[in-house]
Amino acid sequence: MTNPFTDTRRELSGKYYELDSSYIKGTLKLSDVVVYCFNDLAPNSDVTNFKLAAIEIARRIDCGDDQTDSNVYHNRLHFAKVVFSFYQLARLHNSLCEPSDRLTADEIAMGLLAATAHDVCHDGHGNTLNGIHTPLRLEHIAINHSRQWVSEKYPDMDLTAINHALKLVYATDVSGKHPTPADYIRCAYDMAYKGRMPTLDAPINLLGQLHPILTSPKMVLLASLLQDSDIFSSVVDEHHHAKENLRVAYERRGATDTLSMAQSGSFFIEKLLKLRLTTDVANHLIGDNLRMLQQKHALIIRQCSALG
Repeated sequence: MTNPFTDTRRELSGKYYELDSSYIKGTLKLSDVVVYCFNDLAPNSDVTNFKLAAIEIARRIDCGDDQTDSNVYHNRLHFAKVVFSFYQLARLHNSLCEPSDRLTADEIAMGLLAATAHDVCHDGHGNTLNGIHTPLRLEHIAINHSRQWVSEKYPDMDLTAINHALKLVYATDVSGKHPTPADYIRCAYDMAYKGRMPTLDAPINLLGQLHPILTSPKMVLLASLLQDSDIFSSVVDEHHHAKENLRVAYERRGATDTLSMAQSGSFFIEKLLKLRLTTDVANHLIGDNLRMLQQKHALIIRQCSALG
């Protein structure tokens, strides 16, 4: 009897190796990954507009229109891993959850679109520039450019559902001091799917942006799966963590001149994840590995501090 968690971990890790290899060879196309996921999702379902929009955004990224290929970490390789991770997590969720909590093909298609668009035109910096933190700065950029590209390609398409799906991108903002937009999504997930009372009150300036997500349990679930997908390849196992940690360290060092490799490991595990992923399915997949990585990085940080 097969174990769905073991099978999914193996499939994800193998796909990450494949994507890494294609990226190094210069043959990786985000649009191929997007097409594969959509075709596998709904060969007989009508998710046409979500699929067309995602493919167009991926095509523009493949053509270099968003200039993320100059980033060491936030580039088409990262996009491809997030798209594939989201699809696998959503599928695994559906195979394990109660029927009432299953995601429809349309809902998964919305998440795939958001995963494709989530870091469009990322400039290699966070949401703090010149010492000033602007919540959702990069997320607004990603959404606006993605919407523009889709409207240019399909001027007659009704973008209402597309715009709604793109709001999921807001869930990927982990920047700034606690609580971040991602923290509010995590809190909403815990309330909707774990029965926990809310512990955070979103400020007015964020509440309007996050409202379309926070008021719908399925949008909360999609946003939470997207959050986990955004970081998943960095913690799925020790080997992939080391590679992703190196990439983000170089990119952050170029942007800030302050983040070491050891610090970036703590950044991934402690600041971004608060030592756990958001969704139950992601935590069941790699929770033990995440705790092991945290213990190792805690030791590294102590050793670095001792060396001065």
